[in-house]
Amino acid sequence: MGLKIVSQEQWSIAGLTVRVLRKRVKNYTLRISRVDGHVVITAPLHVREDDIQHVILTKLAWIKQKQNSLKHHQSQQYPMEPLESGSTVLLFGQPLTLKVITEASKKQIEWVDQQLCFYEKSVASQAERLDSLQAWYRSALKARLPVLIQTWEPVIGVDVAEWGVKRMRTRWGSCNIQARRIWVNLELATKPVRCLEYVVVHEMVHLLERHHNARFKALLNQFFPGWREVEKTLNSM
Repeated sequence: MGLKIVSQEQWSIAGLTVRVLRKRVKNYTLRISRVDGHVVITAPLHVREDDIQHVILTKLAWIKQKQNSLKHHQSQQYPMEPLESGSTVLLFGQPLTLKVITEASKKQIEWVDQQLCFYEKSVASQAERLDSLQAWYRSALKARLPVLIQTWEPVIGVDVAEWGVKRMRTRWGSCNIQARRIWVNLELATKPVRCLEYVVVHEMVHLLERHHNARFKALLNQFFPGWREVEKTLNSM
């Protein structure tokens, strides 16, 4: 459990929105919120406001760099155009036209031919639609993953104990060798199925070889010929 927040305020400093959290700590902690890009600083109880402002001002270059990096990542990961009727979203590399139906009896997303239908009880915000889309993407991946894993387990000769889907900033997948657990990036729901399959195989091969060394690459060549081309395609999208 983290230390309890004693007080919290929202300030405006040099054009930045800064959330100031005061805790019983000895040192400052500075981070950028991945939700809204705002600055969040945790400060000791006894320090003055001027001291907190000074910390922010001395870190302006770092803050701007982190915020720009976050914006770039989000623009690459999520749809840049508004989620509304007529816009396009991707499902496993296939473009689908979005159709929004309001005043529906219940909130849901349905894939019909080449359309992805958003049924809403009332007009939803872009953030709400994005949340719904991400949840639908997660379900789509969870429907695909068991089949892929079960197909490749006897081929590679490993047993995956657990698997899951999560958002990742810098990786397409990860593997906990000791727990025999693999994770795949939520964004893979937008990429061709071949890319998803490659990431699954890549992480499963790590159960045989931890490092990206010559043995690891030889195993990939054995089990998934042409993996370099798929990896290049994935990282260029």
